Amino acid sequence: MSTENKTKIKNFKTYWSTLSKKDKNSLRSTLTYVLGISENQFYQKLRDNSFEPHERALIARVLKMEQQTLFPNEPIIFKVVDIKPLFAI
Repeated sequence: MSTENKTKIKNFKTYWSTLSKKDKNSLRSTLTYVLGISENQFYQKLRDNSFEPHERALIARVLKMEQQTLFPNEPIIFKVVDIKPLFAI
């Protein structure tokens, strides 16, 4: 995603809506693996904006974005730092 598009991101749902179908499939697969949830759970959490604090931290880490950018109305309780990538996105 270009820097110009990143500046227009209002939250994770907005970010998700800007992705192509291929990128959505790839990101969904990555996030369901990293978060240890099913596809159905992922879509429910996306729809309801009900990701847990540790899930929000992992999503931000995977996307290499700030939690406040992706989840602006949620407090930062967890912050994931210094983890080695399990795979390339």
